[in-house]
Amino acid sequence: MKSRRLALVITAKASDCLLSRLPNLRNRLTAVAAPTRRQASRVVNTFRAGTPASGREWLSGADIVWIAARSGDPFLSVLLEAGPAWENKLVIWQASGEPPPEGFVRLGAGVVSLIPIEDPDEVRCFAIGGRRPVRDTRRLIEGAGGRVIELPSGAETAAAAAIAAGTWLLIPHLETVQLCLRAAGLTPSGAAPVIEHLVERSLRAFLKAGRRSWHSPEKPEQQEAFRSLLQRLEPLHPALHDRIREGARLVLAEMGRSSEWLEGAPRVRHTAAAP
Repeated sequence: MKSRRLALVITAKASDCLLSRLPNLRNRLTAVAAPTRRQASRVVNTFRAGTPASGREWLSGADIVWIAARSGDPFLSVLLEAGPAWENKLVIWQASGEPPPEGFVRLGAGVVSLIPIEDPDEVRCFAIGGRRPVRDTRRLIEGAGGRVIELPSGAETAAAAAIAAGTWLLIPHLETVQLCLRAAGLTPSGAAPVIEHLVERSLRAFLKAGRRSWHSPEKPEQQEAFRSLLQRLEPLHPALHDRIREGARLVLAEMGRSSEWLEGAPRVRHTAAAP
């Protein structure tokens, strides 16, 4: 693997390309291709590796082509015109969960979709594709200090959805916990270990028992206690009341449970930000 020549095709920002966080791999770049030579030169200067490529001659000298672009980018159509030059290339496709253009496979390239997993401390990513291209990609990235999780062909959409569910869709729930603790009188630094404990406990339970670790108020007295909580919360912290009530309704629906028992609680009436 070490002897294989690496080229980069990029239309995204250099900082969005995983190579920006893999210096041992980035330093192996032989060529950088972009829609304009000026763009390629900027990436070369940023990475301090490779040379700006023009035309398609650089492709014949590359064994591995890392592509950081979107599937509908016109520049890719130009590259695909190289035809047989793509045969037997390893194409590493990094495009935030978008499936790679089928043209690369039709031309005989081994294609792997690479989806970064957000981690400030190390490079982690999903590698999706056929067994041999994924195996080669894993060796390449892990040899440069990254970590790879292998997934089968066609898993791009589900993997990207998992990352969304575990990042920007999850944060508002954590914020609700924080806002409740702040309303109870804790400072941000005082709330942090409580949030960490609650999240770790829930995570451990879920990893051990999965869906079975979730329990909703089932008994009448439990439901009445939660409704009473909402009724007390509403005049004190109306925005928090709204978030928790609507959050409970959505969670019950997602878990296939009725939320009719919530109807005894005050209706959502407020749009102001939580305190």
